[in-house]
This record gives sequence, C-alpha cells and structure tokens, in this order.
Amino acid sequence: MTVHIALLRGINVGGNNKVKMAELKSACEQLGLEGVRTYIQSGNIVFRSDRSVKALREMLETLLRENFGVKKATVLLLTNAELQRLLRECPFSQAQIAAASQLYVNLLDMPPDAEQAARIGDLSADGEQCVIADRIIYLLLTPSILDSAFAILFQKMKLTLTARNWNTMNKLGELAAQTEQ
Repeated sequence: MTVHIALLRGINVGGNNKVKMAELKSACEQLGLEGVRTYIQSGNIVFRSDRSVKALREMLETLLRENFGVKKATVLLLTNAELQRLLRECPFSQAQIAAASQLYVNLLDMPPDAEQAARIGDLSADGEQCVIADRIIYLLLTPSILDSAFAILFQKMKLTLTARNWNTMNKLGELAAQTEQ
C-alpha cells in the first residue's frame, strides 16, 4: 500500500468550513483508508491506500462536500516518496531558513505552465525568494506571508494550491515515514 498525504485547502480558516479532525479521521476510516492520522486543524491527513491519486482526490473532495458541507472542497495529494523528496531537495540551506522569518511550501494541483512560470520568475520582491520545482513552489520570506508579493501573485493567477509552513511539512514527513512502517 502507498502512504499518501492529503492537504485540504481552505478548511478551518477564519471560522469557515469547520471540520473537526477526529470526525474527519473517522470518516476517512469508514471510506476504507488505513492507518489514518490527522495533523493540526489546517487539514492534513496521512493514510495508506491502494487507490489511484485521482480516485482518492475525488473521494475526499466528495466526503468534504457531503459530510462536512465544504462547498469548494479542494484536496491536493502527495505520496510519502514525493514528500520525502520535497523535504530532501529543499533549495534553501539551513542557514537561509534560519535567517528568514518563514519558509512555505506551496503544493499545486499541476506544475505551472510556461506563462505562469514566467510570471512567477519575473517577480522580484525584497526579502522574498521563490523556487519552482515541478508542482512545488518553495517560498522563503523575511516579511510575513500576509505581505508577500509572491502570495498575492499566486492569488491573482488563481493557482490551485495550498500552502504549509516548513515545520508542518517536516512533521507530516515524520508521520508519513511512521505510517510507512
């Protein structure tokens, strides 16, 4: 069985789309997912399944809509192998990460097309560094994410993505490695 990490977009944000993790875990187990673990309220699920990524995404988005009333449910998935590679291949050094205020990993549903990549690549913002790696965008920030020129650009471009901070991604990596065993 493959270990998957599902990142749910837009739940438990600003009092909207409230989903209790214990209820979500139970609902996932009822769908036949194995070794289900959730991590923090932003919607992170680690589990095992033999189903395809497409089938899992559809199943989880349907679950969020029908069981939890999340109208615009978006689920982005990584395998444990993809997550471990993402963590290993971070383009920033430990010193750069320590000197910055935040490192975010943005997971997209698909890699940006050439036009989107060019728009992102053309942007220059003080205190911000952005690296695209397939469907991952690493964003190293000195200012807050709320003031990030790149985050604003991603919204304007209407990219289907969800962001997690580096600490969350590392914790998910630990949970996924444990679930693999």
